Amino acid sequence: MPSINKFDERDYASLLRSLRMEDGFSLLFVECSPAQSKRVVKRVKKNLKGKKIRLLSLSIAIHDLYEQVVALPRVQELDIY
Repeated sequence: MPSINKFDERDYASLLRSLRMEDGFSLLFVECSPAQSKRVVKRVKKNLKGKKIRLLSLSIAIHDLYEQVVALPRVQELDIY
């Protein structure tokens, strides 16, 4: 996984390719700074128009991420979370 200061165009292209290929539930993580995360999400939304996208930011330890995600309201309507 790229370090916080090394998330570059190749990493973004790989992320975008992975998001386009996903079918069904999967987890993809991006390690980057808060400022970079805003730019990445903005670019993903621009490049994947028509997809329902929501961001999940992790700021505390989570013991059962899957259960927390599926319990979110209207999560089944999203394409990318």
